[in-house]
Amino acid sequence: MAVTTGFEQYDNHDNNNYSRNYDVHFVFNEAKSIRNNQEFYYDNWLDIKRKDDIRIGEIYNRIYNKRAAIWMNSKGDIQYRRSENAKIHTSSMEKVSHIFSNLLHDYIEVRRRYKDNFTDNQTILIHELLLVEGEYFNPTLNCKDINNLFLTREFFLNDKDNLIYRNTFKPSIYLQINIDLEEYVKNDLYKSITLQYIYYISNYNQKKFEYIMDWLAAFFANLSQKSDITLVLSGSETSGKDILFNHIIKPLFGLEYCSTISDNNLSIRDLDKLTTDKLFLNIKNISNKSLSNKTIKNYFNQFFIKPTKYAQTLITIDQPYLPLFDENYTSYTVFEVPNNITNIIIPEWFEYDYTQTLSKDDLIDWITDDLNNFAKILKTYNAKIIRKALINDDKRYILYSQNDKLRVFSKAIRNKDIKYFEDLKLNNLDLYEEIQSGFNSDKIIQKNVFKSFNVLYPEENISSPKTLMTLFRKIDNNFFSTNAVKIGSGGVKYFDIK
Repeated sequence: MAVTTGFEQYDNHDNNNYSRNYDVHFVFNEAKSIRNNQEFYYDNWLDIKRKDDIRIGEIYNRIYNKRAAIWMNSKGDIQYRRSENAKIHTSSMEKVSHIFSNLLHDYIEVRRRYKDNFTDNQTILIHELLLVEGEYFNPTLNCKDINNLFLTREFFLNDKDNLIYRNTFKPSIYLQINIDLEEYVKNDLYKSITLQYIYYISNYNQKKFEYIMDWLAAFFANLSQKSDITLVLSGSETSGKDILFNHIIKPLFGLEYCSTISDNNLSIRDLDKLTTDKLFLNIKNISNKSLSNKTIKNYFNQFFIKPTKYAQTLITIDQPYLPLFDENYTSYTVFEVPNNITNIIIPEWFEYDYTQTLSKDDLIDWITDDLNNFAKILKTYNAKIIRKALINDDKRYILYSQNDKLRVFSKAIRNKDIKYFEDLKLNNLDLYEEIQSGFNSDKIIQKNVFKSFNVLYPEENISSPKTLMTLFRKIDNNFFSTNAVKIGSGGVKYFDIK
């Protein structure tokens, strides 16, 4: 459930009107280090051939110079790609001959033995091809600190069986960014609108800001430094919490290695597909209805108890409702995000027309333009690996329930937790104020129970107040019983909250 920030008086973004405490410049640690630079080397198939002392003809250098590659899999099929970024194909000797003839603008043949009048420059011999036993997804494979560089190679020799394998992980352009630190330190690192966005979702709290930066930067700078702590962002649909995953994490880590899991795509058949070979997962608004399937529930129980080897996890929720975890699970941190992304504080150093109304699309465009700079910030940021949940987080706003939203809703009424009903302000301010007034008088009007539940959980599609009361009585027959209904002035029915 999103909360108000206390900064609503700055909604017009008058840069002479807000406190500079909300400028990320004053909380950002600009300490820089070159230790996190990385180098990724995919196209090393020719190097392995050389190490194996196989005859290296000029043809292989020609292929390599095109950033192409050719090898044989353990089934005897020829595999190739036409450039470093091209799709991998499997084909026959005859078809591959045609493909490489086209690629090299020469008559090329893939053959079992030499043919008269053919030279090394035109012949690819089957027995000389790199023999690749299988494929792995391993972002940290061969990741060694050599002269402050982290090297990841595509083809590698497995020490256990002395066979060659191919690593299917291919880092994004942002993961491959190299930094000239001497040149970069001349710039003002803090001048990043992406940093300002992270300060916003931290509710302008320095400890939360640094926690998110550590959680993100340690993993980005070195993929072997994954945090097993799940970060949970709770906020309304207008909070802009989705920007972190969709427009920052996904492009930084690679779209194909990031997966969103929600009620819409959650099925037993697709669970492994959604979570396997991923760097980041976004679990979004999973309902108790989805988790009523025992197979899915058990899958997630194991997923969080025994975290996957690579995927770091972000959970985003629109309501303070988190059925994924039982009350004994503690390896997660919850941050409440302010209500409306357009309330973000835009610092005075950012060139922006403050007379114009800020939109979410504007912010996304700015962040997209800033990603190259932000990637360098993440690589030079002196981050520590997050191993523990933040003690002073916002878990207190999450009302856990392993059963259903009815129990969560019921607890919020019994606790007179007006914060739980914050989202009513966006949809029905009068209803919110009625509930707030009722809580102040230790009661809630019966008809407002039905109205507010339908606003907060429209997907439950409860058709009538009678149906809802029947459901509530199954979980709390003392509070919602027929005898508990009282009649006030004007015949208004209500429940006492003592």
